[in-house]
Formats: sequence, structure tokens, C-alpha cells
Amino acid sequence: MMNTERCGIDRISSLPDEILTYILSFLSTRNAVQTCILSKRWINTWASVLVLEFDIEELMPKTVDGKMAVKFVPKFELLVKSVLEKRDTSCIINRFQLSLGYLPCTQVIADCISDAMKLRPRECSIKFRLVAYFNGNIDMIFTCASLIDLHMSVYTHLAIEPNSINLPCLKTLHLTGCVSDDFFKKLFLGCLVLEELVLSCSTRINIEICSNTLKKLVIDDWYEGNRLYISTPNLLYFEIHIMEEILLLNMPSVVDAFISLPDWCNEDDYMSGIPKLIASFPNLESLKLKFDCINEQVHSLCNVLETKICDGHTFCWDF
Repeated sequence: MMNTERCGIDRISSLPDEILTYILSFLSTRNAVQTCILSKRWINTWASVLVLEFDIEELMPKTVDGKMAVKFVPKFELLVKSVLEKRDTSCIINRFQLSLGYLPCTQVIADCISDAMKLRPRECSIKFRLVAYFNGNIDMIFTCASLIDLHMSVYTHLAIEPNSINLPCLKTLHLTGCVSDDFFKKLFLGCLVLEELVLSCSTRINIEICSNTLKKLVIDDWYEGNRLYISTPNLLYFEIHIMEEILLLNMPSVVDAFISLPDWCNEDDYMSGIPKLIASFPNLESLKLKFDCINEQVHSLCNVLETKICDGHTFCWDF
């Protein structure tokens, strides 16, 4: 067999642009851009890559603390802005991902996110600390008609307040942060094919989840004192990690449920609420309960549930 390395043959560079950009999509955007120094063939190849991923942690030493991390923001801004400015705007992208961690979103980054939405991504994942002015840019995310999958983690006491929501193709939404009082009303009016909703909501509001398309609902965290109203006739999977006041209006299709309670929830009111919750699932086939601690109330509850769940169905609990 001929030794191509000795002959100096560069078979990778001779591949078609479509294959090269596909290969580069497995790299972070920062690494993909760095391939421009390989040869003239690679100078602009990265500009058509289908995935844009930016993570400020790539620019920082692993040992850097929060105060020092802020110093890397200008360098991160320059990277994101320059990539978007030099990108081939005729090429749409499959995925846009940006993470500032717990650092605040700057105006430059906010504008870059808006520009990225113009590239009509199918998937979007962003993580940052919300600042007041960013709500002026947030409409670009919640009106990006191409989005199918949106993961948004916002760490702040400020509420996410889009003026409108129009995501006709969105099927999956994972949302962490505070939301405005009318957010969910706008959400279900503007997301007519939404199938999966994962919430970690820290807002003291009453939330009404009404959807005929939802198949999976996960409430990962909840603000104490909130009320939750649910009407999801086609929901198949329901998961909740805290028990507050829940009014289940219509959930007849749930077949798989997971309920997790922290130790401070092991009180009579919460324990008595679990059988009522489960009674709302007439077609339940699998149930998992998770408790942070074990006590007499927990054992009594599990014994009661075991007798109520029909043979052939799965019931288990974990501590």
C-alpha cells in the first residue's frame, strides 16, 4: 500500500465542501475557526459550518474564580461577533449554542444572539445571567420560526418578558429562570406543536399549563407558594420534583410518572396530596417516587400506594 504521508498527499483537503463543513461541525466554533491557518483551502471553510457553539469556559483556565472570569468577557465578545460577521449569511445553521455560565449577558452578546436567530437555526441553547436591556433582544428568540428545540437557562431575579411568542415549529422547550405573569399564556398560543416542556421556574406566580399537544411535562423546581393548573389531555409522561398546590384539570393519558420530594416536604399536607395526585392518572402504568429521607409517613404512603396500583404495573420508590 502506498504511504500517502510520505507522498505528501492531503486527502482530507480534497474532500467536497459539504463533507468538510460536516466534519467541522463536530468541533467547537473556536476550534473550527482555527483551521483557517492550515492552508488556503481551509481559509473560509469554517464560514459555512452548520453548528455554531460558543462557551466562555473554553477561554478560561479551569481554576479561575467568578471575579476573574469577567475579564474574559471582552475576548468572548470578540470571538462571537467576528465569527458572525465573517460567516456566510446565505447558509442557515442547524444549531446555535452560547454559554456565559453565570456571567451577565452584555449588549454585544445580546446583539450577536439576535443576529444568530437570523440564520434560522433549528436548535438553540443559551445560558447566561439576564440583564434588563436583554429583554429588548429576547423577542428574536421567541419569534424565530425555524426553531424546533430551545434550551434557555437564565439566572437572575428579572423576568423573561417577550412581547410575543411565535414558534410554530417548536417541539421541545427547556426553560430555567423567572418568567412574566402572562408568559405561559403567550407560550401556548404561539407554540401549537409543543410536545416536551421542562420547567425550572423561580417566579411567584400562578401558572396555567393548557396544551393538547404536550406529551412530556417535567417540573424540575418550583417557587414555594405557587399554584399550578394543568390541562394536558394527551400527556404521557409527568415528572415533578416538589409538591405545592396543584390542580390537575385534565391528564387522563399519563402512563408514566415520577415524583420526587425533598426532605422538608415530608409533612402531612404533602403526603396526603400524593395519592390525590396519582388518582388523576387513571391509565398510569409506571410510577416512581423518590424521597430525600425515610420515615414512618413515607413507609405508610408507599404501602397504601402498593395496594392501590393494579397488578402488572410498575411501582417503585427510592431514598
